[in-house]
Amino acid sequence: MKHGFTLAEILITLGIIGVVAALTAPSLVQNSGSAQVGPKLAKFSSSFEVANEKMLLDTGASRVKPIEGQNNAEKEKAYIKQLSNFMRITPRTDVSSRSLTNYDGSKNDFNKGGSSFYTNDGGWAFISFDEGTENLSTPVHLQNIGTVYYDINGISAPNALGKDVFIYNLYNDGHLEPNGVSGEWNGKCDKDGVTDNGMTCCGSIYENNLKVIYQ
Repeated sequence: MKHGFTLAEILITLGIIGVVAALTAPSLVQNSGSAQVGPKLAKFSSSFEVANEKMLLDTGASRVKPIEGQNNAEKEKAYIKQLSNFMRITPRTDVSSRSLTNYDGSKNDFNKGGSSFYTNDGGWAFISFDEGTENLSTPVHLQNIGTVYYDINGISAPNALGKDVFIYNLYNDGHLEPNGVSGEWNGKCDKDGVTDNGMTCCGSIYENNLKVIYQ
């Protein structure tokens, strides 16, 4: 003689499944999102550096930022335009300022000079050259000429440093150094409960084999 489940038992079972799903889904979504951060950063930095290498080789230039010529704003725009010949990007023609927040949620007044572009996978990058003239006696791979901000999901939220916006140091041979790789961050984006506004999270992710470790 076969015994089936009653309607009440089925409803109770579905209710339990629903409660478990509601409790675990946010954690799964967050973990899944965090797992994508490292690979996206690695893809961007790799593509960026390869494009710079090809650009310097093709143009016969020895450095990304020329010693003489236009002001920084013009140099940035010219650089991005040249880079677009070797990397699938779209230079932005509108204002490069953005509404960003810091890692801890406080406002970040990101209204600075610089030029930016969109990547073909939906990311956004902002490049700002430092003021001053590079020292010709210093090897190009040691000349820190500016900063690159990279937002892995473009204009989509949360637009926060250390969460979807990460910072690199740009050198004159075209290579990137994740900001915060010196080890002072103890491998976390949130050091002992005291944030650094997300400035060094990029370095901590690279130091942890492209894994995001939030405290």
